[in-house]
Amino acid sequence: MSRDSIKVIAPNFKKRWSGVTSTFCGLVPFQSKQIVIVTVGPSLPACLPKISFMTLLGLSTNKPRIWHALRNLEMLTGLILKKIFRKNLKLVFTSDAQRHHTKYTKILISRMDAVIAGSQKAADYLEVPHVVIHHGIDTETFKPILDKTELRRQLDLPEGNLIGCFGRIRPQKGVDIFIEVMITACAEDPLAVGIICGHTTADNKEFEADLRVRVANAGFSDRIIFLGTQPGDRLPLLFAALD
Repeated sequence: MSRDSIKVIAPNFKKRWSGVTSTFCGLVPFQSKQIVIVTVGPSLPACLPKISFMTLLGLSTNKPRIWHALRNLEMLTGLILKKIFRKNLKLVFTSDAQRHHTKYTKILISRMDAVIAGSQKAADYLEVPHVVIHHGIDTETFKPILDKTELRRQLDLPEGNLIGCFGRIRPQKGVDIFIEVMITACAEDPLAVGIICGHTTADNKEFEADLRVRVANAGFSDRIIFLGTQPGDRLPLLFAALD
């Protein structure tokens, strides 16, 4: 791949794994089959097409390219590349945040050439022109399976009416609401089983501990199960095992 052939640059500057990073790493390989896209940033998987910061700074100032940002720092870097280093970039920002943006974020967003919302809910918090493009699903990876009993045995999951909650364990994800509903479901349906799958950061350890206490006090620790962080290739199987 030559430098001149690059059409899109997708930065990912967050070292810690997150839902945004997971989406990023899952999407770029598919995009690379249709367009010449490269990533830039630290700690990126080896399977992604990527360039170094030095290569980025050495790109031609004449050839137009898209800079697709997902976070504040990436929007700011795009602006610096465009305004100071005179790179011919169209700055695009995608927002999935379902909350009010800070004043600083609003300023950065207002300087983008185009803005995308991942859902109508996220779009409701944007104050600039935008389009809504929903997340796609890789139906080759995420698909139903006929023998759920065998799959659950392989994954060491219990039998029953299995319901799952996936994502980082924090208040913004509504895991506490899931726990509340599952306690009610378990009380009403002897076959109801819930799994919570996701990482808990240090600042949310107390939140998770409180959830575990709620489950224990309700007497459902064997039916509302915390699986913790799971490998990416295990997630499609966990989804397929659910009812």
